[in-house]
Amino acid sequence: MIVDDALLRGSTILEQMSIRGVRVAAITAKDKLRAIINHGLHSSRGAISFSAQHADKCTLEVNGISGVKEWLGRPVPTQYSADLSLFVLNAGIKLLKEDRADLLYLTLSDYVQHKHAPGSEEADSFMAAIDKCVGQLVELGATVAITGDHGMSDKSKEDGTPNVLFLEEELNRKFGKGVSRVICPITDPFVRHHGALGSFVRVYLNETNTTSTAEVLEVCRSFPQVEMAMDRKAAAERFETPLDREGDVVVIAHQNAVLGSRKEEHDLASLGDHRLRSHGGLSEQQIPLLRSRPVDGQVPAREWRNYDAFDLALNW
Repeated sequence: MIVDDALLRGSTILEQMSIRGVRVAAITAKDKLRAIINHGLHSSRGAISFSAQHADKCTLEVNGISGVKEWLGRPVPTQYSADLSLFVLNAGIKLLKEDRADLLYLTLSDYVQHKHAPGSEEADSFMAAIDKCVGQLVELGATVAITGDHGMSDKSKEDGTPNVLFLEEELNRKFGKGVSRVICPITDPFVRHHGALGSFVRVYLNETNTTSTAEVLEVCRSFPQVEMAMDRKAAAERFETPLDREGDVVVIAHQNAVLGSRKEEHDLASLGDHRLRSHGGLSEQQIPLLRSRPVDGQVPAREWRNYDAFDLALNW
């Protein structure tokens, strides 16, 4: 579980901008992300970085700001709420009004999207509130680039129950207990809305077992929920991940399915009567990339990625 910048190998755009005298404000919904994005951002250089989750714990030394909930005039939102994201946007608007930042990085929570499908009353209300906040940022003169880290798909069967394959259980059944450990990267301290179930998992094979990667791949590809399974090298090349940090096997589910490890590791009771909505598959790769004003000149033909939001906001 990644909860800070301890494993970060390089610098960040935000850090490099701050070093060059740009006043950076990085506000996140979840504090685990703040602890990563905060890398290299120091209050001594005028940087501000805090999370909505821990807005009541900010200090000038660590976060570049204190008394956030009093300053913003609203209580700290709960982890599982639409307000966690709106708190971030409201804080960004206020910083812009007070001219306390030149570059703002505002990142939200996907709680609402996990719980409510597009077109539902809850989803529409949330998006309307976001749209209003974006409008305020634009009215204040900001160039706003908007993107996401993934899409979101319904992962339930016709009867409303989650369409889940507990892959570690199946591998244990086939090759013997303890042959592998299945890691679900979606897992973080916020799992109530998705039960730590996503469409992407990594399989680590026990070094003492005699089962080959080829055998595991063959079994993984046999399940109807699985769209793709590949070894470490193929996964690292296709998805541009560090080879030494990749699993022995990577497995990706179809759009309407999720992958888990063992049933006891996933609490689905918190889903209540909501259908499971989650991400991690190839089907969630198509996302918007928007800018609030027209670009200067002709946009080059290229494969745009979500991280190109920085290029789009700063260079066009």
